Amino acid sequence: NSVSAMSGARPVVSPPTGYKSADSGVNKGNLSNDGGMAAVVATRTSDGKEVAFAYDIVNASKYPDIDLSGFYEGDWTTISRLKRYVISYLRKTNSADKQRFIFTLDGKLVQTCPEYGRPGHGDFMVDSDGNEIGIGRSKYDNYTFIKRRLADSKITVIGKRNKASHTSA
Repeated sequence: NSVSAMSGARPVVSPPTGYKSADSGVNKGNLSNDGGMAAVVATRTSDGKEVAFAYDIVNASKYPDIDLSGFYEGDWTTISRLKRYVISYLRKTNSADKQRFIFTLDGKLVQTCPEYGRPGHGDFMVDSDGNEIGIGRSKYDNYTFIKRRLADSKITVIGKRNKASHTSA
C-alpha cells in the first residue's frame, strides 16, 4: 500500500486534528522512497507551538511531535528516504547560521550538523551501502562533492571541486 506516481494512485489523506497551517515541508518536503511517508510542519492548536512530525500516509498515522518552538527560524523539514529520520533545517538565533537537525521518527535528536552548507543545495538519498545520506557540494571542503551519513554525520568526498548550484537525487 504505497503511493504510486506511475499509476497515479493516491490515497486520500485526512489531516490530524489539533493542528493548523500544516505543510509538507517548505522548500523541500520530499516523500520517502516508497511515497508512503512525509514530514509535516504545523502549529499545534493547544499551545500555538510550531512542531514537526512524521506522517504515515498509507496508514493515516501520525508520529510524536518534535517541538520546533525553541528555534528562531525554521526553513525546511523532510523525511528521509527510508523513513528513519525527520530532518529539519533550523536557526537557533537570529544571528546564527542554519543547521541540520536529524531526529528519529519519535522525536529524539540523533545529531546536529552545525556547518551551514555541508553539504549545501543538495538532496537526500540512499547510497550503495544502504546508508541514508545527504549529498551535494560543500563550501567547507573547497566546494567538492560530498556525501554525509545521516546516522553519524561521517563525510566522504565523492567528487572534485565543482560549480554545481543544486543537486537532486
